[in-house]
Amino acid sequence: MFHLEYDDHIKIRACQRNLSPDEIEFIIHHATRVRRTGVIFCQMRRKDMPDDIPPNDPLHRLVGSTVILDKTERAVITAYRDPHAFKRDRRKSKYNRGLTH
Repeated sequence: MFHLEYDDHIKIRACQRNLSPDEIEFIIHHATRVRRTGVIFCQMRRKDMPDDIPPNDPLHRLVGSTVILDKTERAVITAYRDPHAFKRDRRKSKYNRGLTH
């Protein structure tokens, strides 16, 4: 994987949500990816956790976290924790159809 870009917004959000850069990269590497609305949602589900990580490992607290990447997969846009957001994120439109009024 290549170097990820972190802007000021993601640095603030990561601190607020208690996510380190290493944890963000772990989520990006292991999570399920869903492409919607021109971005990539990396959603860490329980079944995405590698089997070789013991159940009492602190990485299990990342289940329910989402990291959003830009479409080039080089810049982290934001991150949040909400296990119920997975359904909501999957229902978002795949792309902007460019409809004008």
